[in-house]
Amino acid sequence: MEQNKKKPILLTTLIILLLATSLVLAIKDHTPDYQVSAKEMHIKLKDYNKNLISPQEFVEIYYSNDSLYRFIDLRNPREYANGHLPNSINLPLDDILNEEFIEILNQDSKINVLYHNDHSVACSPWMLLSQIGYKNNKLLMGGYDYVKSNIIDNFSPMSGEFRNEKAKYNYKEVINNASGGGTNTETATTTAPTVIPVKNNKKTESEGGC
Repeated sequence: MEQNKKKPILLTTLIILLLATSLVLAIKDHTPDYQVSAKEMHIKLKDYNKNLISPQEFVEIYYSNDSLYRFIDLRNPREYANGHLPNSINLPLDDILNEEFIEILNQDSKINVLYHNDHSVACSPWMLLSQIGYKNNKLLMGGYDYVKSNIIDNFSPMSGEFRNEKAKYNYKEVINNASGGGTNTETATTTAPTVIPVKNNKKTESEGGC
């Protein structure tokens, strides 16, 4: 009797183990392997600028509606709903390795431009996609916040100057104050008095006279 009771328990245990093994293998099969070695990735990073879409390039793509480029929004759905680039695809950062997105992220027909609020946040996913061999993925320099503020909302000839920096402090004023010159930052200029030459009409002895 006890042996007969043990058989169903053993069979159930084996079935559970088989299902668990199948699940692990299924997960392993769907986990992409690295196709690019560390050395190859290091070389790729040396040409990092080739994988960036600069603000100048964004202006051309955005205002010409270039269909070759496709924007991939890596932010969460709430941020995407609050504002995004036109016709962009919301692909949250946590889901980039989902099977359903392989055809979007690994293809030859489009150039994907990955973006987040700041372009540095999109760097890691871009590196991951590059290492597993996905093609045609680039980064938007500056990210969504930059292009939204400086190009989409307030376009100007300087909008493409992503690295254009302005001094945070008026160093001239700081130095002037430190040296006891007061708060007036204007440099005092002194005008030299105009010298009017006086012609001497007296004749010297060497010149002679009447």
